[in-house]
Amino acid sequence: MLDNINVEADLINNEYSYESLISAIESSQGMLVLLIASCEPGDFQNRLIDRYETELAPKIPSYRINLDRSEPSLRAVLEQLINDRSEFKQPQASGVITVTGAADLSSIKLKETETNSALDRFFGYLQWTREGLREFRYPIVLWVTPKILHQLSSKAPDFWSWRGGVFRFMAPVVIPTNLNSDRHDISSLENLQQTTDLPLDELLEQIVEIEKQNLTSPALATLFDRVGQVYGNRIGGDYSDNWHTATEYFNRAISIQTKLDLKADLANTLRRLGNVYQNQGKWDAAIACYEQSLETFRQLGDTHGVARNLNNLGIVYGKQGKWDEAIACYEQSLETFRQLGDTHGVAQSLMGLGNVYNKQGKLDQAIACYEKSLETFRQLGDTHGVAQSLMGLGIVYGNQCKWDQEIACYEQSLETKHQLGDTHGVAKTLGNLGNVYLNQGKWDEAIACYEESLKISRQLGDTHGVGQTLTNLGLVHDQRNQIEQAKSLWREALTYLHPSSPEFQTVQQWLAIPSPPR
Repeated sequence: MLDNINVEADLINNEYSYESLISAIESSQGMLVLLIASCEPGDFQNRLIDRYETELAPKIPSYRINLDRSEPSLRAVLEQLINDRSEFKQPQASGVITVTGAADLSSIKLKETETNSALDRFFGYLQWTREGLREFRYPIVLWVTPKILHQLSSKAPDFWSWRGGVFRFMAPVVIPTNLNSDRHDISSLENLQQTTDLPLDELLEQIVEIEKQNLTSPALATLFDRVGQVYGNRIGGDYSDNWHTATEYFNRAISIQTKLDLKADLANTLRRLGNVYQNQGKWDAAIACYEQSLETFRQLGDTHGVARNLNNLGIVYGKQGKWDEAIACYEQSLETFRQLGDTHGVAQSLMGLGNVYNKQGKLDQAIACYEKSLETFRQLGDTHGVAQSLMGLGIVYGNQCKWDQEIACYEQSLETKHQLGDTHGVAKTLGNLGNVYLNQGKWDEAIACYEESLKISRQLGDTHGVGQTLTNLGLVHDQRNQIEQAKSLWREALTYLHPSSPEFQTVQQWLAIPSPPR
């Protein structure tokens, strides 16, 4: 059977948005740049702010301000901050300003004497903000809700045109269980697209405009990098085509970053290019990128960047079966994250160690690591991390043939991904549940899981996922001695799997032999 689980390479949509936001803040020092972050208010948003403020310190100081509920003017609160803090009067001082409070405006009721709501006044003030802030040389992170973000372009078009980036985060949301299944899938798909899709058309238009002026600028490098991220993170379509395009744009960004000596940007783009090579199984190329990024982060004194790259190197070494190298990388990153007080990083390193121990067959050590990471993610309220740790535990229990415990882990992970609106993760987890039932010979249960996974993958345009699931459905019919049905499904699978993929070659071999694969 073809395995749908790939815990290490599972793309965390919030992580990509977070990394993009960090990169934008770092590259915007000394400039007035508006960065709009979209998230429902609450603990999750607060943890994100705490995390980037900790990571940026002490090189980039952070300041928080809250909009005035009675007169919600962005310009007014920024001017008050400048007047209150003497450091803003120093030339070329670095910093980032985080602005919250927009979410509260929606709940303020309109008074009888008022003609405009607090939210309407907020939009009105925004529309005339740009001119008043021309001398303000700092990046501003304005936190809004998804609903407010949707209204910005029409309510404050001048302000919207000024934006330097939009970063969407999806806090854990419980989806009611009585929703119609079709509506649930469509809603989840929309949520997933909102978190993964940057405005590609706008990015490409900006690239064309800058290239017309024959400018080799940091802004152009940033645009190339962001287009690379769009293609690197895409779920739909042909993965290999997306990765090829992502590689092309990342390399264009790297060329400019190297020429202009933009080391912080270069380190991050190299890391992202390494991820693309890793997803393609191009281990040597991935390692080269990660090592160059690692060295650059060390030169910059960016300890977080060093630790993240050690984790990435651990992933590649683990996939190559180089256990000692992988464990060494994870243990170094684990110690570094602990020294930094980065609990989230600690949990990720523990999960990486669990992956290596599982592949080595050291199942008790793997379970210990996964359970520690699971406990930590739960303490942090990181629902996606919880789902990943549960998937890892499920893999180990499967290797021990403890089917009931494996199913329990996958079902908990499945419920968590439903809550997150992670439709792609739902499809993958259903596929793995199908694999368990297939191993047990429970054909009807396996088919039910695979067919639901197939339906979601088709809706997402995930051609690779469709091909994998059709292949596994074929295996169910093959094991029931329904050979013609199996081969029909495998022939269809070949139309979705890329010819260079190992899965494509495996299915071809199965179709070429008269006896069923066992």
